[in-house]
Amino acid sequence: MSHRSLSISLICLYVLLSITGPAAVQAQTLTGGNVLLLDGSGDYVAGPNLPNFGTGDFTIEAWIKTSGGTIFSNRNTDSYGSFVTFSAGAQLGVEICEDGSGTDYATPAGTASVSNNQWHHVAMTRSGTTIKFYVDGVLDNTVTTGLANIVTSELMYVGARGGGYFGIVDYFNGSMDDLRVWNVARTAMEISSNKDNYIDPGTSGLMLNYRFDESSGSTAADATSNDYDGTLYGNALFPSTPLPVELSSFAAAVEGRTVTLRWNTASEQNNLGFEIERRTAGEGAVMSEEWHNAGFAEGHGTSNAPRSYSFVDRTASPGHFRYRLKQVDRDGQFEYSKEVEVFVASVPARFELSQNYPNPFNPVTTIGFTLQQTGWTTLIVYNVVGQEVATLVREVRDAGVYHEVLFDAGDHASGLYFVRLVSSGNTLVRKIVLLK
Repeated sequence: MSHRSLSISLICLYVLLSITGPAAVQAQTLTGGNVLLLDGSGDYVAGPNLPNFGTGDFTIEAWIKTSGGTIFSNRNTDSYGSFVTFSAGAQLGVEICEDGSGTDYATPAGTASVSNNQWHHVAMTRSGTTIKFYVDGVLDNTVTTGLANIVTSELMYVGARGGGYFGIVDYFNGSMDDLRVWNVARTAMEISSNKDNYIDPGTSGLMLNYRFDESSGSTAADATSNDYDGTLYGNALFPSTPLPVELSSFAAAVEGRTVTLRWNTASEQNNLGFEIERRTAGEGAVMSEEWHNAGFAEGHGTSNAPRSYSFVDRTASPGHFRYRLKQVDRDGQFEYSKEVEVFVASVPARFELSQNYPNPFNPVTTIGFTLQQTGWTTLIVYNVVGQEVATLVREVRDAGVYHEVLFDAGDHASGLYFVRLVSSGNTLVRKIVLLK
């Protein structure tokens, strides 16, 4: 499409996500490896002009650790002209302008700060006249705008706002990783579920993907087959970013109303431990609710050996939940893991005594039960001659809830035992085996 002259009436849009309040979205852990490091003074990456954005949908996303600056820009050669610029600093925003006089119109909004030199995943999408901003996989703001026709012809810039009348300005100060530009508006779930992982470079709609995995040289390779390779300028570098704690896996499993988290580390440095955090999540989409502390697991300090951890959460009510780990160093520094999502189903109101696990056991086992009616409940362990060995429950318990209790038989001899559950006139008995 040909450029319009500057005499044509202005169709210029400036969308600005303002971050002024005390609220701040917490940083997310970025997988260790190489990143793009820019010092905010003449450093940037320049690549070929991308196909015109036009009036179509698009998404720009990246991991950043910064005190401010431009993440991505692409424009035409006119003095002001047509352009798109995605930036972060005291404010996270996008500038989109169709050919015109260059006068900008700003709409401050938003609540999340990303200019705190902590790792954050940031994204913006345009779908028709709707622009959405995401921080760390969470929808932060939605703005309705005009539909600018973005026609570009200059080089594409990463880490600076380049081309046109003003030259190259607004340099990025900090580290950047895994920049992606799409010709589709990614959904909240697509952004959230893929931000922590490398994505297939052949994925439909992916125009550009700079992974910044190069350890040296002056070229940033495009992982897609579109070959939009960029060139580094100034003192731009590809340093490695080793993590103080290398998390090799993190998974969750649900049994009844119990959520079990398991994770492994390949190595640890100065690791005080892990705070386990939980928040509710909507079915098929992430809800922007607060994270709540669910518990703590002590770390192993400094270790080059693989370590395994687990945490059991018995406090989750029915619904969708997300969990993450806040790894805390002994000096107070912290990083966040990726998130895992679980669904906790409602427990039917029925009278049931589950088989203990493990069984046989030595010396501790878990016993679970549900009740048909809320009422006075006893759970007692007997030996084979009918003598009471341990009283595990003697109180009112609720119906429709999965109850679990631990039985520690460290002071008892190996052999066969019986667990008897009594509530509201109902009785159930299970055999358990202690094997030392």
